[in-house]
Amino acid sequence: MKKLIIVLALLFNYSPTYAVVNTGADLIEKCDSYISYMGNKDIPDSNFAYAMGICMGFVDGVVYTHSVARTGSPIWCLPNNVNSDAIIRVLVNHIRDNPDAMQKNLGPVVLVAMVNAFPCDE
Repeated sequence: MKKLIIVLALLFNYSPTYAVVNTGADLIEKCDSYISYMGNKDIPDSNFAYAMGICMGFVDGVVYTHSVARTGSPIWCLPNNVNSDAIIRVLVNHIRDNPDAMQKNLGPVVLVAMVNAFPCDE
């Protein structure tokens, strides 16, 4: 339970001073580059590559933190066949479908999106 509280605290209260992605709008800005790259071989420039890396790093960080810090029941359950591309699309679609998420702190937005997209069987 203590680890779960730590995970939630990190998701809800990370410092915007150091974070590159603070809101839904920030994530969309970075992940649009990643989504437009899917299936292509050439990365147009270093700014594009940087945005892709921020998007992928954020998403992988959320998934990894959830997987290593949880005790007891998980908050969300990823099927074995779900990769980072699918998770990025889930998050971007959730933010676009919920315009109020554009300006909200990204922690709770991600939590809601992941729980809704990947509920655990009970």
